[in-house]
Amino acid sequence: MEISTNEILSEGNRLIGRTWLVAALYVIGSTTASTISDLPGWERGGSLASTAVGLALGYMLVTTMVEKGELGRGNLAGFWAYFGLGIVSTLGIGLGVLALIIPGVFLWVRWSAAYGFLCVEGVGVMESLRSSFELTRGSFWQILVALLIPTVLALGAVVALAVWTEANGSIGLPASVGTNLTISVAGLLTTAIGLAVYTLKKQPSAQLDAVFA
Repeated sequence: MEISTNEILSEGNRLIGRTWLVAALYVIGSTTASTISDLPGWERGGSLASTAVGLALGYMLVTTMVEKGELGRGNLAGFWAYFGLGIVSTLGIGLGVLALIIPGVFLWVRWSAAYGFLCVEGVGVMESLRSSFELTRGSFWQILVALLIPTVLALGAVVALAVWTEANGSIGLPASVGTNLTISVAGLLTTAIGLAVYTLKKQPSAQLDAVFA
């Protein structure tokens, strides 16, 4: 089944709307943790704490979207499976980007629905990646366009921060907050888009029932 970019974004918006409180907590918590890690003297320990907070909030966001979005129980995989999928997919995409960029982008799109399989169906990390790869067949460009929206948003914030730092010689608090807030929002959108792809491709009838309920 082919899906459009507009359908992906619409379903992602539905999932965020169903979980607005947790979504807000994710954005605020991630922004706060990342901003603290940017403060002078907090770089080393702050980065580790920020990563831990981001993982915990990310897991809470995914499982809540699955449950509130009426996709399933949302906690079948457990935190460590969620963590493992993040590690494996990040390494795979990263190696692909280092190789020729295009393989990394290809895997990024084809693995976008993996968290749906992991958290809704409770399958393992490698099976989630394989299932997502098959599920997204035929919808590569539509998914890529949807994913580029939060990606461009985050990259724009990083570039703006680099320009600010170059001009001022240090990362100011307003610049840090603005950049981290934008990156957190981009993370929220990316999560919603990934689950939206899973929903539309794997459970089209259930998704339509939820929209028109």
